[in-house]
Amino acid sequence: VAEDLNRRVEVAELYAFLDRLCDLFLIGRHLVCASAVDDVCFLCADAVLRLCRNITAGLRVNEKIIAAAVREYMPFIATENLLMEGVKRGGDRQKLHEIIRECSMEATEHMKNGGKCDLLELLSAREDFGMDAAALEEALEPGKYVGRCVSQVDAFLREITPVLEGVEVSTEDLDV
Repeated sequence: VAEDLNRRVEVAELYAFLDRLCDLFLIGRHLVCASAVDDVCFLCADAVLRLCRNITAGLRVNEKIIAAAVREYMPFIATENLLMEGVKRGGDRQKLHEIIRECSMEATEHMKNGGKCDLLELLSAREDFGMDAAALEEALEPGKYVGRCVSQVDAFLREITPVLEGVEVSTEDLDV
């Protein structure tokens, strides 16, 4: 998680630097020929895309690791649905929200100390939450939480595939 956060910070810093660089060129546009500014911005964008390609080349998706991470954090993702289910079963929204908050904090602390996520066990142990382990587990189907992303990706691929047909891909690496 820390490595991912560091990578995101580095990418954000790179984008901020390039944004400032382009702003400086745009501010000085009256001193510099417009086409030269456009060329520099194009070269910066090209360099960023080449760096991204270099970084992601050979990237592999390990579905088993992703599935394990989803299973580990799914109880936290599902808390809103668990709250709604508890309200449907006659629970008070504010009380259920507080129970979820308390149990989530306890489960997070347990995980920070090297333990497994025990949020569902904590919630099912609370009689005032009103749901047993089976009912909680039922709400954890990952397919319930993807929304329209499958159809959106399919639509994007249908749109972009014809555009990319026949495009030559440069294999030239950019070393920085």
